[in-house]
Parts: sequence; C-alpha cells; structure tokens
Amino acid sequence: MEEIRPVLKRARIAEEEKNNVPDNDAGPAVVDSQPHLSQLNYVRDEKYWLEDGNIVLLIRNIGFKVYKGLLAEHSPVFRGMLVVAQGADASGEKIDGQPVVHLDDSPDDFRELFRFVYPLSSNINLRIDAESIDVDTISAIIRLDHKYELPALSAQAMSYLTDYYTTGFASWVDGEHGSQWKPHEKIHAISAIKIARLTDTTSILPTAFYELSTIAAADVVLRGHTSRDGSVQRLSDDDIELYLGMRSTLLTANARCAFLLFKSQSGECQNDPTLHSPCLQFIKAVLEQTGLGMLPHKIASVTVLDSWIANVTNYRSSRGRTPSPCSKCRTHLEERDWELREQAWRKLPQYLGITVENWKTSD
Repeated sequence: MEEIRPVLKRARIAEEEKNNVPDNDAGPAVVDSQPHLSQLNYVRDEKYWLEDGNIVLLIRNIGFKVYKGLLAEHSPVFRGMLVVAQGADASGEKIDGQPVVHLDDSPDDFRELFRFVYPLSSNINLRIDAESIDVDTISAIIRLDHKYELPALSAQAMSYLTDYYTTGFASWVDGEHGSQWKPHEKIHAISAIKIARLTDTTSILPTAFYELSTIAAADVVLRGHTSRDGSVQRLSDDDIELYLGMRSTLLTANARCAFLLFKSQSGECQNDPTLHSPCLQFIKAVLEQTGLGMLPHKIASVTVLDSWIANVTNYRSSRGRTPSPCSKCRTHLEERDWELREQAWRKLPQYLGITVENWKTSD
C-alpha cells in the first residue's frame, strides 16, 4: 500500500542544544543526550512523547518516546527488538538518555496502536468504545500484527470484521451482524477485503464484495477510498475483476428472484386457486409495478438479499380498496421470499469462486 506521510501541525524539529539541556519554554524540542552522535533530524510526536518513557522509536522522521515494557507485553517481536536495544553499547544512538530503535512503518499505524497500548486519558478501549473504532484503526492493528505479532489486539480487531462481515444469513438480514460495530461507509469494505487477503480470512470476502456491489456507482468503488493518512485504498486488479463479475451476477440473480416469487399464488389460496384468482391478479400487478421501478425493491438492482415483501405492502397501501391476498397467499409469499433470498446467500461464495467453511443458512 502506498503511504503518504502525514503533515503534522505545530510539530517542532528536534535539535541538539550546545549544553544538551532542553529549553522548557521553547515547546516540545527534543534533546539528543549524545552530542558525539550524528545529528538525528526528527519530529517529536505531540501526543506520544512521554517524558518518563524509556525507549525512543524513530519511525521515518517521527519520534515516539514510550514505555518499552508495555510494548513488549503485547508483542514478542518488540520484546526481542527492545532486548537488543537495551543491551546496545553505550556508544549507540540515544535521545534523552534513552536507546533509539529505527522502524520503517507508517507513523499513523503506530499512533493507532498506541491508543490501546498506552492508557492515556484520551485513549479508548477497543471493546468499550466500539463506535470510535473505524476501518483505518482496524487496518493499522492488523498490518502491524502481521509484522510485529500483536495477538491480543489483532484478535479484537479481527472480531469486528468477522462479526460484521458475517457467515450467517439470519444475522445479515436481521441486522444483528452490525449490532457491535459497523463500518462508517460501505466503501470501507475495500479495506476489509485487503485485510482478508492479508490474513487469509476468506469468510469476510462474500459479504464484503456484496456490500461493495450495492454501491450504485461502480466508478466510486474503482477509485477506492482515502484513509486518514492520505493513502488510497483500492482493490487489486484480480479483486476488481471479481467485483465486476459479482455485480453482474447479482443483477441477474435479483431479477430471477422477483419473477420466481411473483409467479403464482399459494396452492391453498382461500379465494380461487385458478388463474382467475384475485390473489394471483394482485401478485402479478406487484410484479408489473416492480418491473416499472415503481416500488422500493427494484428488479434492476443487485440487492438480492433484500426482502420483496416491502413491495407487496407498498402496493397494497397505494391501491386503497384493491383486494389484498388471502392469508394463505400472504404466508406463501413471505416464506418463498425468505427461501429465495437464502438460496442467493448460499451462492455468494460461489460467485467469488471460493469455499467458506460454516457458511450458514437457517437450515
């Protein structure tokens, strides 16, 4: 992923003072306690430069002075790195008397990590404040876990994605999958897909691709979305091909569901089980109005998992005294509606050419 370095406001470039004493009145200037070392040009992070920190991470040109013990607790990789830094020769790089570790990662990714590692008053808990967690935060945690091994935090972050991009049909259609956390925008499914590819979590893919497909303008998806650090998240070429193919397949599947649903009345119709049944005439009228785009669920859409019953209700209320279907035919429509949507759900992994273990229907 192409990274664009953030522009930090009010940051001050750290410089060595001749007497190696920080000027407390001059703001957050950093003092290198080893004047014999080559000059280190860096910017002290405004939030994560902790005065009593005991390790300095220089991430590109940003300096973070933090507590190595808490960092090591979350990551065995950091634990090993910090042991090496602690045992470094006295002539090694130091800032404010603390050893320096150079990292080539995104400073913004580490800021997201530090929100959960260091208990500042402005920080949040990954579980308590789920509304404050967005896909950028989750992506940062997962990317860093992939490199530095952060099992506890990454498990929490991944649980948000696997809960929302669920494998359960009932959870998806009743909205339960979004009760704990949901992305701020549908386009953020792109980041979920990238995480699924990075971690080989294929269970995320069917609903993430489905949600992308429901965005009306395909060009919006192809352009991607911009993260807080300015980097643009886009689908890979292979995933663009899958997205376009799934979108086309969903259009066909949605139209098929409409025609199969509004094909006939119940075999136990209480009015007239023949072709002259007022129930059948009502059902065919709903199909006609649906085809003309006059009712909420359009035939020419990809929302195959949405219910068609709203069309029945909407048509009935708009026609005043028009006879409604009998109770048997209403029940038939509701049960058939669920069945057809469930069939479409079952095929979502197939549309992507993958198999998802425990892909659940209500059977």
